[in-house]
Amino acid sequence: MLNVVVSIFEVESEAYQAITELKNQKGLKTSIMSEAVLVDKKNGYYTILDNFVIEPDAMDDMAKGGLIGMCIGILGGPLGMLLGASVGSFAGVVSETDKTAETASMLEQMILKLSDNTLAIIGLAEEKDESEIDELLSKYKTIIARFDAAVVEQEVERARDMEKEMENLAKLEVRNQKKEEHQAKVEERRNKMKARFAAIKEKHKKTDDE
Repeated sequence: MLNVVVSIFEVESEAYQAITELKNQKGLKTSIMSEAVLVDKKNGYYTILDNFVIEPDAMDDMAKGGLIGMCIGILGGPLGMLLGASVGSFAGVVSETDKTAETASMLEQMILKLSDNTLAIIGLAEEKDESEIDELLSKYKTIIARFDAAVVEQEVERARDMEKEMENLAKLEVRNQKKEEHQAKVEERRNKMKARFAAIKEKHKKTDDE
């Protein structure tokens, strides 16, 4: 099964050691970690501290599409910020074990896991036996969560479409704003011209009266 594996660490040095072991596929016999990133999340922003990508022929094509990179792009982008704000307020009133949280999207659940000041490894793995990666990571102070990679990929693609739509709407709003500003300036010039011609007409009128 293809899984997005999220491992949250308490100790930075342990996170670096773990991603090095994953990069070398240490202890993995039936599983493959095809790509992974080590991220530090602060104030809603993600900083990539380390990463790797391998492309064995046996891996599904999805693994070659940079799913984890795209996922980080969404989580750290404008849509991720909006989701983070909504999920943050949501998490403040209900427990993560609440049924409502269970029905949240995969991206929303990942945001719930990746709270601020989080150091985490996010990787794409083909796993026949989940205990292999668990065994590698569990020797560190870490919490492990898994998400169906196919569902995550679908949500990432939908999120990218939404971001494009948001971008197009933002461009349209800017164009409309510039159009309004342009019309306002044109109207201002028109009024100045009218005032100038009115002054000229008034001057000529006074001359004629004399």
